Amino acid sequence: AIASRLATGVLEEYFKIAKEEQRLVAATQLMQEAILATNFSLFQHSLKRPECIGMGTTLTAAFVSERTVTIGHVGDSRCYVIRRGEAHLITRDHVVDPSAHRKNRILSQCVGFQEMIDVDTLSYRFQPEDVFLLCTDGVADFINEHDLQRTIQKWEDVGTDWENAAREVVKLAKVRGTDDDTSVVIFKPASLHL
Repeated sequence: AIASRLATGVLEEYFKIAKEEQRLVAATQLMQEAILATNFSLFQHSLKRPECIGMGTTLTAAFVSERTVTIGHVGDSRCYVIRRGEAHLITRDHVVDPSAHRKNRILSQCVGFQEMIDVDTLSYRFQPEDVFLLCTDGVADFINEHDLQRTIQKWEDVGTDWENAAREVVKLAKVRGTDDDTSVVIFKPASLHL
């Protein structure tokens, strides 16, 4: 919990400063730099505080600009895009053995645990109907693409209240027995006011 809160704060601050400075770099480069800076900050924090040694967090972040969603990813949190009624996983888990049971999976990397990490970044040109869902493994391990499709369709039919849709996804994961972190963010890039 400490690592994820610190990571969120550093990432937000990095993007805020980049916006204020009007940095003209590619979105994928900005995402890469932001996550590497977050990793450095968390790693340094753990070196200064013995109780934090070995802490780390998974991180999947999205940056939306005009017609593109840029994803940055480290660990086993996930990003899905729901397009034309079908959910598609667009990140890959950073785990030693992907076929291992969820309780036995070992992360190959996470933010803050080690000095150097490899950040996966991708830019995804979105369609007007696309909906993106970012979630922790505590959710992804207990729901499937069909559950995501059904939930997104339901909330689009009754109005796009993505916060309540996210709560519904978390509730479903908890009903199915998750005992892990259950963070979910859902957004439709075309409806954001940039």
